[in-house]
Amino acid sequence: MAQIQLFPGAISPTVNLGSTAIDSVQQGDGNSAANSLALVFDVTVLTGTNILLSLLLFDPVSGKKVLYNSPAFAAITAVGTYVYLFGPPGVQTTVTGSGITAIINMPVPSLWAVRLAPTAITSITATLTAYTVPLLN
Repeated sequence: MAQIQLFPGAISPTVNLGSTAIDSVQQGDGNSAANSLALVFDVTVLTGTNILLSLLLFDPVSGKKVLYNSPAFAAITAVGTYVYLFGPPGVQTTVTGSGITAIINMPVPSLWAVRLAPTAITSITATLTAYTVPLLN
């Protein structure tokens, strides 16, 4: 299992995100097998309307990032710890009582990034960590 801090130092009380989306740097190498992915978004301060988190597929041919889970997860409007799980069908099927905020039953692309899309966020303190787990055949 690999752990990646996606926005080191970028999500702090001094950041006024307003309504401008920010993307993490591209992750993956384009040659890896599919993974399961857990995103842990720990929000300790949130002032403003809301923020959306979504996974992006990176297309190396065009150089574009494309929204992978559409629509994005439900808007985050309060402090808390939010856990999002991506993986092929059968990895997990329910969120009730599991500590998982939402599940997308799709394999993670080999090249990916995460987008934070705020709406009128004037102050935020948060961490966003990704955990990747190779799938066994």
